[in-house]
Amino acid sequence: GYRLAIWITRTAPLVIAEFFSWQLAYYSMAALMSLNLLASFWAEEPKVQFNEEKDLKKILFDPIKEFFQRDSISSACFILSFILFYKLGDAYASLLTSPFYIDIGFSKSEIAAVDGTVGFISQFVGLFLGGGLIVYLGINRSLWICGFLQMISTAGFSFLAYIGADTLIFSGVVAFENISSGMGTATFVAFMAALTDKRFTATQYALLTSLMSVPMNLIGASSGILAESVGWFWFFLICTVAAIPGLILLSKVAPLKSKN
Repeated sequence: GYRLAIWITRTAPLVIAEFFSWQLAYYSMAALMSLNLLASFWAEEPKVQFNEEKDLKKILFDPIKEFFQRDSISSACFILSFILFYKLGDAYASLLTSPFYIDIGFSKSEIAAVDGTVGFISQFVGLFLGGGLIVYLGINRSLWICGFLQMISTAGFSFLAYIGADTLIFSGVVAFENISSGMGTATFVAFMAALTDKRFTATQYALLTSLMSVPMNLIGASSGILAESVGWFWFFLICTVAAIPGLILLSKVAPLKSKN
């Protein structure tokens, strides 16, 4: 359901805007979101007994304490820094892909067909490939392979910016980027899941995945300013370089010679 919702929101607004207007596109998406509001309104409230002092310590503070005391504070800081930076370049580039496609000459319906459909299918392929890679090579080695693939695929946008509105190259760049992103997501999720203690899996995993989105919330607004200042070609090259700190930290938290 979650992936289907992503596909609908990536393709439907563009198609509606192409043939009607952006206003109708946003009205349509708002109408779809209202279904969730109705479902939430009519859903039964779960009956949960909560002891604020005791349960808050057990749910939040104990998982954080265990994570930092497991090995050393420096080791925990390296891991948290890695989580912050591993997908930074890939995520930063993805913020402006739709404006980029329109700016270099693709129509909204072309973007919906290629980025929405080809990209959607490619990401599923990437998730399966990432899972298979973990089985055969282990998490650590998979993180290295996927990290380099993500970096190379981001550079593909610079190539597309140089070539221009070529549908075949557009499809190839989108497919490669979504496959590598899907593989990176699969291995990254496995890495974070492996970090959690069985007693605190839900809390620790939730905190780690939330940490992953922090850089985008802090510097995401600068992406448009940067792209306008340097142009699309150099913007995506900068995004490619932004992947390097994550790979440097990877050598500390997941050595290549170690399988897991």
